[in-house]
Amino acid sequence: MIRFRGMVAAACLALLLVQGVHAQYPNRAIRFVVPFPPGGGADYLARLLAQPLTQALGQQWVVDNRGGADGALAASLVAKAPPDGYTIFLGTNSSLSAVPAMRRRPPYDAIADFTPIGMLGRFTFFLYVRPDLPARTVSELVAYTRQPGQAQLR
Repeated sequence: MIRFRGMVAAACLALLLVQGVHAQYPNRAIRFVVPFPPGGGADYLARLLAQPLTQALGQQWVVDNRGGADGALAASLVAKAPPDGYTIFLGTNSSLSAVPAMRRRPPYDAIADFTPIGMLGRFTFFLYVRPDLPARTVSELVAYTRQPGQAQLR
C-alpha cells in the first residue's frame, strides 16, 4: 500500500509540475476512460486515483467506464479523442496487447495512437493445465496442440 500511495503522490506531483508549465491546463474536467465495466479492479483503481488527482489539480476527474470488446471500445474512443490531455486512458494488457495481436485489423495502433504517461501496477498471469496433460511448459503445450488429433487451443 505504501508503494501505491507513493505512485499516486508521484502522479499528482508530475501533473502539478505540468500545470505550472501550462497554467491554463486543466481548465475543465478530465475524462478517465476505463476499458471495463464498473465494479472491477480497474474501475476501483481509477476511482481511487481520481479523487486525489481531482483535489491536486482542482478539476474533476470523471471515471468513464467503457467495457466491451476486450477494451477495444474504450481504446478506440481515446485514440480518436483530441490529444489535449483531457481524455486519459487506463490502458491494460487486453486493450493494448491482446486486441492488436488477435485481430487482423485492430481499430487502433497501440504504439502510435497512445503516449504512456505512467505505470500504475503490474499483474502476474498463470497458465494451468490438467495434471494428466503431457505438457509442463508453454512450448510443450503448443507442441502438444500441434500434434495430429489433439484439440487446438481456443
